[in-house]
Amino acid sequence: MRGFTLVELVITIAIGVILVVTAVPLYSNLQVSTQLNEQSAMIVQTLRAAREQAVAGYNNSASGVYILINPAGADSYVSYYQGPSYAARNSAYDQTKTMEPPLSFQNVSFITTSTNIDINFSKSTGVPNNIGSFLIVHSVSGQRSIAVNRYGAISEN
Repeated sequence: MRGFTLVELVITIAIGVILVVTAVPLYSNLQVSTQLNEQSAMIVQTLRAAREQAVAGYNNSASGVYILINPAGADSYVSYYQGPSYAARNSAYDQTKTMEPPLSFQNVSFITTSTNIDINFSKSTGVPNNIGSFLIVHSVSGQRSIAVNRYGAISEN
């Protein structure tokens, strides 16, 4: 006789189920980590681009980043702008990026306008008007810290 016995098939299926069950938690942790890494990299890149635009004097203007922090976590976003502040910006140059729903912002030490953060880099020098740090928090687990120092250097932990 050729073929597999019922016992061999059951054992093979059981091994497959065990492998799938052990892989699911690993995949979900990888997904959380990937979401945090992607969002923090995007925000760091936006902050660094704003500083470089200000140092270069692009459009003879200062540049900045405005972070809308919704305490509920929904509808939060990061917006690159040109101008002396978010309120006095030239909105034609706005570049807004929305946070993904399981992620939210938490201010640690920036001076805020209501609950929002406005970081403006001065033209030519790139010195920020607001220094401190904030967190990107995942609703399941994990967080990343992003900081801007008095020289305009942006770091991520």
